[in-house]
Parts: sequence; structure tokens; C-alpha cells
Amino acid sequence: MEKLEIRNLYFAFPDADSNAINGVSLEIAEGSFVLVCGSTGCGKTTLLRHLKPELTPVGVRSGQVLYKGIDMYDEAQTKRIPPGDIGMVMQHPDSQIVMENVRQELVFGLENLGFDTPTIRSRMAEMAHYFDMESWMDQLTDELSGGQKQLVNLASVIVLQPKVLLLDEPTAQLDPIAAKQFMQTIRRLNQELGVTVIMSEHRLDDALPIADRVLVMDEGTIIFDGDRTEAAIYMWQESRDRFKAYLPAPSMLYLSLEKDVTKTTVPLSVKEGRSWFDAWACNHSEDRIASSPGNSSPQDQIARSRFHGGVKGSQQPLLRMDEVSFGYSEEQPLVLNRLSLELRSNEWLALLGGNAAGKSTLLHMAAGLIKPLKGQIWLEGNKLKSISSKQLYRTIGLLPQNPMAYFVCNTVQEELTLAAQRIEGSGSTQQARQMALKFSLDSLLTRHPHDLSGGEQQKLALGCVLLGQPRILLLDEPTKGLDPESKLQLISMLKNLHQEGLTLLMVTHDIEFAAATATRCSLLFDGEVASNGTPHEFFSQNYFYTTSINRMVRHHLPEALIEEDVTRLWQ
Repeated sequence: MEKLEIRNLYFAFPDADSNAINGVSLEIAEGSFVLVCGSTGCGKTTLLRHLKPELTPVGVRSGQVLYKGIDMYDEAQTKRIPPGDIGMVMQHPDSQIVMENVRQELVFGLENLGFDTPTIRSRMAEMAHYFDMESWMDQLTDELSGGQKQLVNLASVIVLQPKVLLLDEPTAQLDPIAAKQFMQTIRRLNQELGVTVIMSEHRLDDALPIADRVLVMDEGTIIFDGDRTEAAIYMWQESRDRFKAYLPAPSMLYLSLEKDVTKTTVPLSVKEGRSWFDAWACNHSEDRIASSPGNSSPQDQIARSRFHGGVKGSQQPLLRMDEVSFGYSEEQPLVLNRLSLELRSNEWLALLGGNAAGKSTLLHMAAGLIKPLKGQIWLEGNKLKSISSKQLYRTIGLLPQNPMAYFVCNTVQEELTLAAQRIEGSGSTQQARQMALKFSLDSLLTRHPHDLSGGEQQKLALGCVLLGQPRILLLDEPTKGLDPESKLQLISMLKNLHQEGLTLLMVTHDIEFAAATATRCSLLFDGEVASNGTPHEFFSQNYFYTTSINRMVRHHLPEALIEEDVTRLWQ
């Protein structure tokens, strides 16, 4: 029988011009794994929150939401639903943690529901073992990595033994390895315990292969409902090309190269993609661009076609760190330990590494927001600490990880004008309007920044930073929380800025994003730079920190990282 049923659900936020949920009807069977995808603002989160009444947003609602036949919005009936039957893990790991250490966090929900001490101890021990948390049960929650925090959130929900698990973009804040581990844990819960999983997600490479059913939402309605391979074909063939960006890399490459597409052959995972590509490459070997004494190698063609030169020719680094060290307290290990790094003019450097590797700390130090305990930072040959804050503003711009932290005004127009006023001279209003036009924000000038979508907020924050006319742009996880369509728009904007001469230093967990944009990549580990090189040198040598396309084709094209690299070498 169905576990959940939605009947003709409508919902609108207060004073909204349109519905956030627009006539959704849906049945979800017990034990299924349902993946919900769609662009930012399409209604995914709002729909999930309607499946847990305690988290339903304020607004005008009509229709029914039923759990095992019980109307979840009828107070007389909801008493029949056991507490903890429906659990939810949210996007931001910190937003769900309430206690000081891991043990207290696991106990919190059980104590609030009135479980006795023997039951609490038994369930806590089982969760610690199942999630392999024994060694850090007494660790402070604010000292955990992003992956550990999200695992604690999940364990805190699962300890209540839910029948339904709701997940709202749970991997958005995690590094690639932590994200894969988290997704495998969700798969185990679904397969081994029969927990019904309903997950909204932008990163489909790991989610699509394990989902039973896929829902695609747009403007508050469900525009597609089918299995995972049908979903892949739909996203590729749908007239609005923006859905293609949601496809896993193996599916994208297959659909771009194969002429006869069938449901049974669309690869969704690297394993399936590698098997297909081996056969495809053998059948099309005569079409491959060959390397000969008169021709450059395929690897050289990839590098030349994607990156323009000039970086190595720079004589003096624009920004240089000489053996800098930093720690937040004497009791904790150093976050950065004698780290040295150079950033040259017109370079696009991507910094990668696990959660808590020190990447954001390095950016804040480069921006002059924190000072190293040891070592020296140089900007254009001058000590960074000797440069005035006004000059730093005109030279270095920082786009923070959370763009909302940048906003202090009530409208988009006021934010841009305030940023422009920091520049000496007049004409701030005109400069603000020009920036709004450049980033397609001119129709949103009267909107409050907090009412914008994630992509719109990112564009506004970037516009405010660029009004300072910096020569160096520091980016802290610029794609975090963005849907694939917004990510493509951001890539286009940043590539244009780079071609105009802007130097970029970027921290990211998004490997595909780094592979498609950066001119150089560095991996931070143990407080220093562990490896360094061009994207092709860097990723082709890695086993985990590389793209899905590289894992698929590396035994044929070792330095191919993205779909365009492969299609470029085959006629």
C-alpha cells in the first residue's frame, strides 16, 4: 500500500503573486526511493516540508496530505501518527544541530519523546556502531567536519526509527568524497531497512543511479514522473535545454555521442558508462583525431582549446604566501602550517580539499581579514599587512560562501548603490545600474536580497564585489547550493571576467566546475599544498578527486576531464 498520498495540493507564501505548489497529486509507495529535482525555486523544498507538518512554512494551503490514510493536517487525526515516523535532514548541517557534543545530539530526540534510559542506551549504541561513530561520540559538534555533522544529523533522525526519511539537498555542503559516503549510507538505509526515502537534490551523479523514481518539478508542478532511465532521456530530449545540465556525466556523454538512444542502454553510473564507452571507442576508433609528428597530441589539443596562455609568462606573482601558519586557538592543531602559494596575473587557481582542510581560512587570509601567526603575504611585491583597507578593497574582492552574509540593505538597488559608493568619485547610482544590467538584475532592483533565488543572490553579491573594480577575485564555494542551470550561468559570467583580465582564486568542492574553468588546481592537505598542476595534470593523476568523465575514459583518453574533451577528439 502507499505510504504517502498528496491530493491536489496548492500552497502560496504570504503576499506571493503565484503558488509555490500548484495542484500536486502524488502517491509514494512504502520502501521506495524517490528523487525530486528541478531548478531553484521550483517548489522542491516546499513540497518536502509539507510531508512533515512541524516544518511546513506559513502560507495559504489547500488539498490533502495523507500518511497511511491519516490526514496530516487534521489535528484530531495526527495524534495517531507515531512520533518520529517521518524524519527530515536539511541542507545546511549546522542548522539542525542543537547540542554541544555528538552523544548529547543522539540522545536529544529520544529524551524529548520520553524514552526510558535502557532504550536510549541501546539505540544510541546501535547507531554509533551502524554509522561508525564510536571514536568520536564525545567530540564537540562545532569541531566536526561538514560530512561528520551531516552524518550526526542523519543518525539523530534514524535513532528514532523513522518509516519515512526526507532529505533536502543533503550533500550540497559536502566535499565529493563525503557526499559519496553519505549517499551510500542513504542507499543502505533504503535497501537494508526498507526506509522510504524522498530526496531533493541538484547533484544527480550519485543520486540518480540509486533512485527508484524521479520527479522533475517546475513552477510548483510535477512535469515528469518516471523511473531513472526515463528521467535521463526526458531531461535530454526536453525542449528546454536547461534540464540537460542535471544529467549525470555518463548519461550526458552517452546521449551526446550515440545516435540510437534506447532506455535500456543509457548509463547512469561510472561503471555502466565505462562498459559502454569501451565498446563505443572500439567501434569508432577510425574517427579519433590521431597524434602524429605533424600534429599535436590529443592532450595538447584539449589544453589549447580550453585555456589561453600567459600565466607562466608572468614574472612576478600577483599574490604570494611565504610559509604562512595559522590556528584558531593554542589548544587546536594549526589549520595552515608553513603553507606557500603563488597566484599569478590572469590565472584561475582552484583550491580543493576535504572539509576543514583550511581552504576558507586561506581565502580570508588572502583578503586581509585574518593575519598569519607566522610567515608573510605579499601583494604585488608589497607586504599585505602594510596596505590600507581602501587599497585592498580596490585590489582584492571576496565573494563569501554564503552570499546573504554580504547583504545589509532592503533592496537590490540599495545593495549595488552602497557598493558603488565605496569607490572614490561620483556616479555611484549610474555604476549600480550598469552592474544590474550586466548581471540581468535590472528587473529585481526593488526586491529584498533575501527574497532572491540562490543564483540571483550569487549574482548580486558578485556584482557588489566587482563594483570595487578588484584585480583579484576570491571565490569561496561559488557553486554551493546552486542548481545546474544557475551554475552554467555563473560559469559563463566568470569566464567572461577572466577573459577581461581578472585573476581568480577559488575554493571549491565541485570537481566538474574546477575541471571546466580553472587554469591550475591545488590540493590542500595537512595544512599545506599537497599537489599542484594544470587541471589535466592534476585530475588525471587522482583516483577519487577527479571527474566522472575521467573515470570513464581515462584508459582511452587519460587527460579528458569533461564531455567536451571527449567529443573534441572524436569526429
